[in-house]
Amino acid sequence: MNLLILKIAAVPCAEAGRAIYQLGDLSDDGVSKAMMHLQHQKNGTERLPLNQYQIVAISAVSIEDDSVGVQILGDEQSTEAELLVQLAELLELVPDLVSWNGDEFDLPIIGYRLLKYGIACPAFWKRDSLQEDSIQSLDLMYELSGYSDTAMPSLSDMAKILGLSGEMGLQSIDVLAQYQANNLTIIRQACEVDALNTYLIYLKFLRTSGDLSEADYNALNSQLRRQMVASTLTHLRQFAAVSWVE
Repeated sequence: MNLLILKIAAVPCAEAGRAIYQLGDLSDDGVSKAMMHLQHQKNGTERLPLNQYQIVAISAVSIEDDSVGVQILGDEQSTEAELLVQLAELLELVPDLVSWNGDEFDLPIIGYRLLKYGIACPAFWKRDSLQEDSIQSLDLMYELSGYSDTAMPSLSDMAKILGLSGEMGLQSIDVLAQYQANNLTIIRQACEVDALNTYLIYLKFLRTSGDLSEADYNALNSQLRRQMVASTLTHLRQFAAVSWVE
């Protein structure tokens, strides 16, 4: 097995807001507020078009030859462009990409931001093509729901149903408020938890679809649990305590 589980955290892009709405010298916080207000007036929702977001965190779980690696790209000082360069490098190494709601959120935003910075990532743009070496991507939320709009659970709800940690991910925090308060650590940790939950749900999917034996499922599950329990990071140990109850 060789694949990448991907999750991003994103907030309104003040630079985009200034360019689109000519908001001048408003502060970044003011621009974000104005963008959402104008969007609500236009469409009745504060959810912005995906080309108006910027990425503030990227987390990945990589599986290579049955070895599991968990990483949050860059650090709190990394620029968005630096995060995307690291992601582009990762994507060149894997044949399969798995996400939760990635088709509707993560992947379009990544594409827009790659365009903005002019970062080359052939693997991203050629995914799901007929080329033999192209990345095959799976949106796990869509796959599990049978592509029915009325049957798509949130990652948080699905994690809770399956006995995982549904209270530590991005849906448990106000990402924009945390970003504006410079609490990038909280965002990065929540993003990492979402990637971990997606991975564990994916393992359950592979087991029930017959693509992963019970022995391999238990081995991969146990390997990740050992890593989380032994981690020096409090949020990962907390994740383990909730997701693997003795």
